[in-house]
Amino acid sequence: MYMTKERKKMYSADTILALCKQDPEFHKYAKTIYFKKNQKIFDLTDSNGKIFFLITGILMLTVRFDESGENEIILNFVKENQLFAKDLFSQIYPSTSEVKALSDGACWAIDRYFFDRILTEYDVKEQFIIHELLGLSKDTFSHLRKSTTSKEERVRMCIKQIGEQLGTVGENGEIVLPAAITQPIIASFSTATREFVALIIKKLTCEGILQVRPKPWIILDVDRL
Repeated sequence: MYMTKERKKMYSADTILALCKQDPEFHKYAKTIYFKKNQKIFDLTDSNGKIFFLITGILMLTVRFDESGENEIILNFVKENQLFAKDLFSQIYPSTSEVKALSDGACWAIDRYFFDRILTEYDVKEQFIIHELLGLSKDTFSHLRKSTTSKEERVRMCIKQIGEQLGTVGENGEIVLPAAITQPIIASFSTATREFVALIIKKLTCEGILQVRPKPWIILDVDRL
């Protein structure tokens, strides 16, 4: 079904949170969770029956394919003003999916019963769930699409995607990446080895596309990625 800009705005995370905050019982059913870099968000509180809203910081959605975690990959990132929930992820991703902190930050943990009541009152519950699941499915498709490309193209696509999702655009069109973005993060996101990522980053630097020193990284020419 075609979704207008107005309907997309209605189901956006910040709009839904605003509806929740209007309710006089919001602070009874919501609390602020503070996290440190590398912490697993769902381990900080009883995540079952909770909806999370990222206030500040950067999170990454990861999936591991063995107990050791050596084959863990990053599926996507969660940025400020986004909602996420364990039960939503479980409908798309394996049970080994996690949300990990890429930086220090904070998020709201909202009781699911209260959240569902608000969605029901405004008659947007079903549409909101569909909207969120479509977004997660789109993330998965994007990752699958990258897997059909060459390793170099995959690394380039991942750096560009991180810039578009998490970066800050400068006066001259350059994109400043968060300081937390490193070669291991790019490797996990692109499913390439760290050694190969290092080679591509060196190549991009020599070509004047990427600047990695001093930190933070800066995409100087996003059109050439």
